[in-house]
Amino acid sequence: MTTSISKRLTAAVGALALGILGAVAVATPASATPVTPDNVGNITGEAGSLTIHKYERDATSPLDPGTGEEIPGFTGVGLEGVQFTIQKVNTPSLTTPAGWDAVEAIAEAADPIAAATTAGLSPQTVVTTNSTGLATAASLPYALYLVTETASPSTVTDPAAPFLVTIPFPTGPDAENPNEWIYNVHVYPKNAVTGLEKTVVAPSEAELKYGDLARWQITADVPFLSGEDLTEFTVTDQVDPAQLAFVSDAQATTLGVAPTSVVAKAAGGAAVALVAGDYTITPSASSLVVNFTPAGLLKLQNQAQGGTVVVSVLTQVKVIPANGVIENDAVSVVNDSELTASKTTSVGQLKVLKYAKTDSNPEVSLNGAKFKLFLDEAGTKPVTVAGASEWTTATNGTLTIPALRPGSYWLVETAAPAGYQLDATPTKVEVVAGQSTTSTNFVKVENSQVPAWALPLTGGDGALWFGVGGAALVVMTVGIALLAARRRAAATA
Repeated sequence: MTTSISKRLTAAVGALALGILGAVAVATPASATPVTPDNVGNITGEAGSLTIHKYERDATSPLDPGTGEEIPGFTGVGLEGVQFTIQKVNTPSLTTPAGWDAVEAIAEAADPIAAATTAGLSPQTVVTTNSTGLATAASLPYALYLVTETASPSTVTDPAAPFLVTIPFPTGPDAENPNEWIYNVHVYPKNAVTGLEKTVVAPSEAELKYGDLARWQITADVPFLSGEDLTEFTVTDQVDPAQLAFVSDAQATTLGVAPTSVVAKAAGGAAVALVAGDYTITPSASSLVVNFTPAGLLKLQNQAQGGTVVVSVLTQVKVIPANGVIENDAVSVVNDSELTASKTTSVGQLKVLKYAKTDSNPEVSLNGAKFKLFLDEAGTKPVTVAGASEWTTATNGTLTIPALRPGSYWLVETAAPAGYQLDATPTKVEVVAGQSTTSTNFVKVENSQVPAWALPLTGGDGALWFGVGGAALVVMTVGIALLAARRRAAATA
């Protein structure tokens, strides 16, 4: 054979040391295996080993063909929990020329993986990468092996393609260290990975006045594909429709707040311009699905590898659970990877009791009192919940503001019940997560009746004073008449 077997396999399979389809990541070939009489000349021994170095693919991952040697100082983010099956191809022993002839025939086949499978495969050996991304299969008899990634973490978007490797592995005549045998072979297949994160967004200035709005942010990573195509990119926000409702763009415009949005960013943080045709947004009662179209997938593939897609979702709180904690789930599907992420937010409510005191009952409920809620004591920042900005006490004297962000508010009475005095003094209230109870998220406001006016007294004293008053009126009348007569007489004299 005049052509190096390693070159043939690398050209045919593209994966002798590192896997195919861009799953390679090595530096310039370097001789890490010491040159000794054991790894030059004829093949010695009967078995070797295969060490798999499994890392995340990133922007710096080179695409040089592998050499089978360990790379000094290689760094990367190791992937734990990746499972590989290693199967011996049923060919003659590699200590014989017939064995290498069989390897060459498989390498030159139109589909080397299929040719190896046709030749027959031995029972599999299974290895799984550790926390640093390493997995080693020891004591492998000299042979051609098919290595297949059979399980991986959910973050992996494209498992490494199956590859063929020989134990021992030849460096070939043109290598920096030619005509050597590598008995402990190292391979460096990489995976494209994605990630998913969900957060609660602090309300904007425009959103603060709406106590029942909650905004969520979903961040999905765009993987480094290294030659692969991005075939699917979907982000879904899932809610309990009994607790949350999605706010439509039209509703957001009416409220004067930002609607749900989709933003793409490149690896360096620069914005990737998206247009309406790049994705669709499909809401339902329980989910909101952002699905990138073929045009959008191509844009992410060409401009956003290593970057992110950020989805901002606006919801409205409908009903809160007893503990006031509402959960929101997100799901992303990127090629072969499906991830989930969850986040919770806290919501409270406020119950107001309006009452008056009597001698027989310290708390007589009063209906018809009206209140507003403000973010400030000066009353310049009113709060609106479910479209209402003023609430009225019912026949039991209570009103409930159904959903509020935990925090400090100012309660102001705007109209008193009939016959009672208005008390417009702002009352500071604290809202905590959860429904109202008799001890939390509950405030009592007392009203006083309008002042009473003096009425005539009843009984003897009353009659006496009426008599005295009548006599006084008679005396006054006689006196006035006498005075008038005297004045007339003086005028005629």
